[in-house]
Amino acid sequence: GHVRVRLNVKPKGTESFVVEISEREPATAAGVDGVQAAARGALTKALLNGLKETAALLTLPSKTDAELVALLKNPEVPENAVLRLLVERHNTAALAPLLARLEKIDPETAAQTMGLLVELNDARAVGPLIEISRRQNPLVQRAVIYALGSLGGDEAEGYLFAVSQGHDDEVLKAAATQALEEVRARNAREKK
Repeated sequence: GHVRVRLNVKPKGTESFVVEISEREPATAAGVDGVQAAARGALTKALLNGLKETAALLTLPSKTDAELVALLKNPEVPENAVLRLLVERHNTAALAPLLARLEKIDPETAAQTMGLLVELNDARAVGPLIEISRRQNPLVQRAVIYALGSLGGDEAEGYLFAVSQGHDDEVLKAAATQALEEVRARNAREKK
């Protein structure tokens, strides 16, 4: 089988977008089994989400920061696109929604969200990141450790030291040791 994709991006008013994907089986196809159907569904969903975000990134840059913040409440507008633009503009209004996302998302999206937090470079993220890391799996914990190493500060340094000295997971200890060295080196450079 094959998938036919038609992208039709039209701003509806100022706050939502239309992106369509249609899937069509060739007339000679005998059908697909469950695994193929699931894979096709996942691919179609990922493609649709990517196209919606791309459409948003093409049309949202003309919005003011206040308009972007208001759009965070609109489920029709891809949240990630709005947050990405707010972070690029170094608008700290992105901080709370980014931290809230970490509570309810998968590890892959958590890593992407932490990348945005690091780019935002707001020290207020350190405490919540530490709390989130205590409740998450090792993949998310490792991403938090790297984010804390990039954000720095006394609280981050203390947490990284504690993990580097006393965590049961050797991979996390090694990651914390590396991040701690980066924080200390940056602090030493800043003191000069």
